[in-house]
Amino acid sequence: MKDLIEISPMAEPFSAEENNFATTTPIAAPILESLQTFLETVPAYRLNKGLRKMLIDYLFYNIEALPVDFEELLGDFYWLTNFLDKIHEEGLNKAD
Repeated sequence: MKDLIEISPMAEPFSAEENNFATTTPIAAPILESLQTFLETVPAYRLNKGLRKMLIDYLFYNIEALPVDFEELLGDFYWLTNFLDKIHEEGLNKAD
């Protein structure tokens, strides 16, 4: 379990190749519009808090039988919650 918890905030979220793709590829207008709608509708703080509660509840009941790709999923979850924290901190979420 210790390996699953040690996710460094300094770790790269993507490989160098994926990171290059992410910084050189423009985001399509429909995606930006959808993100804007999301930010106006769903409070980032509430969603972040709810997702974290769900993770703890899931771990409580499934700690002995986690999926084989759980470490990867946990890493993705870490970056999603960081993103939601940043939305809340920057005041970008109109629903907050």
